[in-house]
Amino acid sequence: MIATASGKEPVDRLDEGRDLRDSINGSLINVGVLAALMMALSGAIYTDGAPEPGLCLGTPALQAEMVIAWISMGLYFFSTIGAIVLHLDVEGIPADLLIEHLSGDGQLVYCLPHLATSVGICMTAAAYGIDIGERGGCPFLIFGLLAAPLF
Repeated sequence: MIATASGKEPVDRLDEGRDLRDSINGSLINVGVLAALMMALSGAIYTDGAPEPGLCLGTPALQAEMVIAWISMGLYFFSTIGAIVLHLDVEGIPADLLIEHLSGDGQLVYCLPHLATSVGICMTAAAYGIDIGERGGCPFLIFGLLAAPLF
């Protein structure tokens, strides 16, 4: 048992480890599911891009859109697989050693699925912004690229 702030009950280190494990696992599951759903959304624009040659910037913009969508799908794949691997890693550590395990050199590894999903979302939004412009014309490109960060 370890003591907590004055006036509170002592906290069992084993319970603290279990709560931490549940929190990390919940976060990893959420980011993995979000990444899988976003991969489907990014795949939709990748497989059904704007018609050639596009109404604003033409073929170079369509190629950029496809590359951005492809990279975002790679980030989502990395995030989904990373979340599964890290979930299994956390499950393999005894609860009383979990805090020590997470405070080691590899603690930033647990942030990578979240970072990859965040960057992937920004890239998917940019690809959709380009897609709007190439389907609707240059005024829509400006709107799409300005609205992309709000996605």
